[in-house]
Amino acid sequence: MISCLMKKRLTAPHCECDCGGTTKGGRFLPGHDAKLKKYLVGLALSGKKRAANKLEQLGWTKHLAVAKQKRR
Repeated sequence: MISCLMKKRLTAPHCECDCGGTTKGGRFLPGHDAKLKKYLVGLALSGKKRAANKLEQLGWTKHLAVAKQKRR
């Protein structure tokens, strides 16, 4: 039981942008959240529902709303 808990703590989390990198405990490597936001917003603005859903899942819907306002 203790060794199982130790392994979980020693395993670094993977960057959520799917770059394959490992973080030091956060969700993203430095700058990778911004790259992913830009990519997803671009896809969502072009009509890709999956990208809009991912933005919502990550709590980034405000970034899509701001981008839509800038396009007007």
